[in-house]
Amino acid sequence: HHPAYSSRQARDNPEIREYWTPLFDAYGVDVVFQGHDHAYMRTHPLRAHEIVDEGAEGVIYVISNAGTKYYNQDPNPLKAVGFEDAPTYQVIDIEVGETDRLRYRAYDLEGTLHDEFELIK
Repeated sequence: HHPAYSSRQARDNPEIREYWTPLFDAYGVDVVFQGHDHAYMRTHPLRAHEIVDEGAEGVIYVISNAGTKYYNQDPNPLKAVGFEDAPTYQVIDIEVGETDRLRYRAYDLEGTLHDEFELIK
């Protein structure tokens, strides 16, 4: 529930990051879904706490907010997308075949697309 990478320094969780992110890196986790932060944020792909190329093997960390309570965000160089004051829901499509594909989209309650990405394996 508590994010490994928070959208604001005051809500940072170094203990979670210290213990969990090495496991996510080691086992090839693609996406980590987090909560608690009440602001939407998606990181760039990360490995060992560093941004890696979009095509490289990295972990994307997503924080979403479905409620009516909102928090402010700080500037964060690890953040690819972030916004405040909007409850969101996510739609994830997974295709397994010759090319495995994960398509991720985040919408607000009015159905407006705010974020998307695709992973191809």
